[in-house]
Amino acid sequence: MVRPIYDANTGGRIGTLVAILEPQLFGSAYPAPDLQAGDYRLTILGSEEQVIYTSPGYPPAQDFEGHSRTFIINGSPYQQSRIVIRNGWRLIETAPMDFVEEQRRTLLVSSLGVLIGVGLAGLLLAVYVARRITRPLDRLLNNVDQISRGKFDAEIRIRGEDEIGRLGSGINRMQSEIKNLIAQAIQREQNLKRAEIAALQAQINPHFIYNTLNTVRVMADLQGAAGISHIVQVLGRMLRLALSSRSDKITVEEELRFLEDYFYILRVRYKGTIHLVVDVQDEQIRQCQILKFILQPLIENAVLHGIEPRGVGGTITVCFTADDARLWIRVRDDGVGVEPERLANLLDAQEQSASETDDTSVSTGLGVNNINRRIKMVYGDAYGLGYESEPGQYTCATVLLPREV
Repeated sequence: MVRPIYDANTGGRIGTLVAILEPQLFGSAYPAPDLQAGDYRLTILGSEEQVIYTSPGYPPAQDFEGHSRTFIINGSPYQQSRIVIRNGWRLIETAPMDFVEEQRRTLLVSSLGVLIGVGLAGLLLAVYVARRITRPLDRLLNNVDQISRGKFDAEIRIRGEDEIGRLGSGINRMQSEIKNLIAQAIQREQNLKRAEIAALQAQINPHFIYNTLNTVRVMADLQGAAGISHIVQVLGRMLRLALSSRSDKITVEEELRFLEDYFYILRVRYKGTIHLVVDVQDEQIRQCQILKFILQPLIENAVLHGIEPRGVGGTITVCFTADDARLWIRVRDDGVGVEPERLANLLDAQEQSASETDDTSVSTGLGVNNINRRIKMVYGDAYGLGYESEPGQYTCATVLLPREV
């Protein structure tokens, strides 16, 4: 092998490289396959068709066009393969067709084995991944099926922060919320049943009292006691209204009639020193539906805690206003007012019962608290009862209800 040598700076030729390679070098670099002796031969041709190397004992192979060809040597088929490398040399391998076919079969079997192995590995991986996905989904489906049957005790245990894990956590939260809602609904239903039983039991005494009052009124008329007869008649009308309807709602007009009768009794009790003013913004408000008997505890509370402590009487104003969706009822007295710290706890029945020693004050506090709870149970937390007061000047209770006709 001969190559010129050039100066890297000037580019001028400064010498010649001559490489002498032993033929055995090529034989060790390209060993013959494991064939019978004499069946494989290699020829290396230079760029100018000179023979660089040929297998010992064999004539050099002739160059040809293409990559491979088949021919006959001594009646046996052979195949030659031709490879051109970058320096222009050509490697020509000559091997019997039996060996070539055997190599092809070996390669095919090896390829099929690798393909089958890869396929099996892929199948096992797919089954593993599928089970990793479907097993949590099966748990989710089983838990949802139990929820649909009313069983809310089973908890989904799926670890991870992927979509399935978040879905399982969401179902667990939903299951817990449903259990809480069912428990609240059951408790509410039990409370309503107890209230219905208590109401039925409470109706026994009012009926008896109503019949007794009628008897007293007749006796008062016979004896010429007109005042006693009238107050008994008023009390009888109040009881009749309380017993006449099973509905928890009445019109504003009916509530005002009840209030007038109740206030008549209060005027008699306080010898005419307290007065009632009713202001209805719009006559259509009189036909609106409100909860039954929500004004009487407010009037009683205003008299006992506002006007009575003054000792000189006073005035209670009841004002009805409304818009298209809401109804406001304000009960205002010109009494002694309420201190701010006590006003904050006015709707807390437990605070009332703990801080008051007078039985009437305790019962009034419980009645006001009961109004607020009734409103919220029927209409929701957006409605209810509130108080405002200025000590020494006034106290105003405001009832907010939805406008119902």
